[in-house]
Amino acid sequence: SYVHEYWSIGLCMPIAAALPLLISTLPASRRRSIILVGALLAGLVYCSGWKSLAARLTHVRNPAVVADIAFLKSLLDDRCTEFVYLPLTEDSAQHWFHPRLFEYYTDRSIRFLRQGDPLNDDQKVILLKFMDQTAVESLIEDHTGAKLVNRLCGPRFCAYDVVPAAAPGRP
Repeated sequence: SYVHEYWSIGLCMPIAAALPLLISTLPASRRRSIILVGALLAGLVYCSGWKSLAARLTHVRNPAVVADIAFLKSLLDDRCTEFVYLPLTEDSAQHWFHPRLFEYYTDRSIRFLRQGDPLNDDQKVILLKFMDQTAVESLIEDHTGAKLVNRLCGPRFCAYDVVPAAAPGRP
């Protein structure tokens, strides 16, 4: 997969180590049938995993996904410390903003902007691409008080540098 998750190792390794010990305690007549059933179950799990892997590979080879990955990798050299995602609509591209997936390609964390959170100049804002991107930018600027500059767009989303709103009492 394109994001490696090893949560199952802590669960599967003890089970795999304990099964031979449990099977060895069974009478010889039952051992053979248990091993046969276990082998069939392992084969089914392997086949279902292979089908899942094939589906993931098909998804990753999709030209739109390849272009999204290239865009995310282009952000690696950016000098921001954090990415901030503003979810304005429900979209199929939302899966890109899962923290582990995003961090895998950009080497930085991402968080969702919540009501009242300020934007800082060490952050980069990510927005989905819209037909009227300028209107969306204006809406975000009005809502946050920050200015979005240096637009860089990929096929499905855009990244912006942030010029934060002036603090009260400062020009």
